[in-house]
Amino acid sequence: MIEWQESRSQASLRQEDAGRDSTVRVRIESIEWREDMIDPECYNINLRRVTVDGEMLYEARVREFPDATEYAESAQEAYELALDTVEASLEVLQEQGKTPPNPSETP
Repeated sequence: MIEWQESRSQASLRQEDAGRDSTVRVRIESIEWREDMIDPECYNINLRRVTVDGEMLYEARVREFPDATEYAESAQEAYELALDTVEASLEVLQEQGKTPPNPSETP
């Protein structure tokens, strides 16, 4: 089981290995602006446990960035990698003068 806990602007995941696949949908309700950028935590990050080349990993996908997929040994690490990917993508889009996708309001 993966448990989602939220406290103000910080979010954390607690992982308990239940020995089965599970999916967690992570969604932050409020949009926080930082230097004219959307906070990466505002984007929808879906986590699930998958088997890749015989290894159990956690997969983090960002709904608004379909090509953003990260894999890690823990749910927390996969989530943090996805946040880093969103942040880097937002920076590149800003540098290119492009409009980033808005965080989706529906899970």
